[in-house]
Amino acid sequence: MKYQEIVKPVKAQLRRIDEYMQSIVNHEVQLLPQVSSYILQSGGKRIRPLLTCLCGKLVRAPEDFILKAGAIVELLHTATLIHDDVVDVAEMRRGKPSANVVWGNKVSVLAGDYILAYASQVALELDNQEVMRILLDVVIKMVEGEAIQLYNTDIDKFNSETYMEIITRKTAYLMACACELPAIGINSSPEARRALRKFGLDFGIAFQLADDALDYDSIEERTGKTPGKDLREHKITLPLVLAYERASNLERKHIKDFLSKQQFAANEDEDQIQTILSLVLNYGGARDTRRLAQEYARRANAHLREVFKSNGEYILRLNELCHYVAERKE
Repeated sequence: MKYQEIVKPVKAQLRRIDEYMQSIVNHEVQLLPQVSSYILQSGGKRIRPLLTCLCGKLVRAPEDFILKAGAIVELLHTATLIHDDVVDVAEMRRGKPSANVVWGNKVSVLAGDYILAYASQVALELDNQEVMRILLDVVIKMVEGEAIQLYNTDIDKFNSETYMEIITRKTAYLMACACELPAIGINSSPEARRALRKFGLDFGIAFQLADDALDYDSIEERTGKTPGKDLREHKITLPLVLAYERASNLERKHIKDFLSKQQFAANEDEDQIQTILSLVLNYGGARDTRRLAQEYARRANAHLREVFKSNGEYILRLNELCHYVAERKE
């Protein structure tokens, strides 16, 4: 099933969430709304609010709760993207120059804080302590994930367990939150909440695994993205870890030498990048990462089947969304 078909039952809701987010970040203070709107309008598939909408429909949560919960998770995600781009010294985001390139680091950090504050304000409007507890826990986990990633830069000490801890904290906990919030809004059973949380956690892991594989095995003509973005930012992900474990001593030295460089020298380093990209593909790093993504997608769907016995429309869409993120090539 194509992405547009998966989205179809909640397309109007997603549009309302977008409109709502734009309306709350518009403010008379100069520049901050402009930067915030630039990021919010830069595209993306809105996976997190899509999860909130589909899970909300599944448990029959109130429409207003779904609207605000969907906005909260996307605003949190957007704030972290802005901060991540500053930390990673990233130059592009979703095919456009990143905010830190356009406005500089100081304005970008302020804009991230600004969006985070509005996410908190919307959360307060829900007047639910459990919602606030979960959101604060997610923010803490995401910051911890970023700190773990910043600290672990030596590929000799970086293993698959370190990688899984990073992506669980940075990506999967927010996905789990996106799925669980609607169940809180309708005061669902503990079993339903647990199933949605576990679904979101394994879905988030599958999503990030596939995303990191895509950075190595994508075809630029199809995706519009240049492979190796993570590598250019000296970011260690599972495809590289797996290839490094299987590489010869000489090939390992080649990878380590590149990762240890402080500055990017266009021509020379581009040749190194292409060599490392080939190594990762030849040693099956991207292939095996994608296979693991598919396994986590199957696990995610199994959590739903344990509690939600019906094969209704929203279960079907969530199942298909799992397959889509694990298999996607763009």
